Amino acid sequence: YNTVLFQLTGLVIGSKFIDAAQSDGTCTKCGGDIVCSGRDERASCSALELDMAETFGWAVMLYVFAIPIRYTVIALFYPLLQRMGYGLTWQGAVVAGWGGLRGAVGLALALVMKTEMGQSGTRVDSNNGVRVIVFVATTAILTLLVNAPTTGPLVRKLGLTRIPKMEIKALAHIKARIRRGCVHGFGEVKE
Repeated sequence: YNTVLFQLTGLVIGSKFIDAAQSDGTCTKCGGDIVCSGRDERASCSALELDMAETFGWAVMLYVFAIPIRYTVIALFYPLLQRMGYGLTWQGAVVAGWGGLRGAVGLALALVMKTEMGQSGTRVDSNNGVRVIVFVATTAILTLLVNAPTTGPLVRKLGLTRIPKMEIKALAHIKARIRRGCVHGFGEVKE
C-alpha cells in the first residue's frame, strides 16, 4: 500500500508539473494555466492558476519550519513522554524530532483532501488541493532524502546504539553461569 500511495502521489504531482510546463497560459475558456474540460463557465473551469515553482518554494520552506515545530511540540510534551510507556530520554527526543514522519498517512490525507477540494468545482479549491499535495509530498520526499540518511549517524553520535553497562554485566553474569554449568556437566559426564 505504501508503494501504491507514493506512486499515486507521484503521478498526480507529475501530471500537474507537466501541465504547468506545457501550458502557455492561454486557455481559450478562462485564461488559466491548462486547457479546460470544455466548459465555458469561468466558475466551474478546472484550469489551475498556480505557479508550481513558487508552490515548490513554499513547500521547501514548510519543510524547513516543520523541524523546529516538531522539536517545540516534543519539548512541550517531554515531561509527559518521560513518564509514559518506556519513557523518553533526551536523546530519544532529539531523534524523534529529527526523524519525524515520512509521509504515508500525510500523503493519503493530502490525496483525499485534493479529491474533495477538486470536486467543489471552484478553481480556488482545485489550486489549494494541488498545493496541499505538493506541500505534503515535498515534506515527505525531503524527509526521506535529508532526515533518513542522517538519522543513523545521529543515533550513533547520541550513543543510542551502545549497550548499557547493566546489560553488559548481566550478560557477563549469565555467560559465567552457563560456563560453570557446562564445566560441571562435562565433569560429570567425564566421570
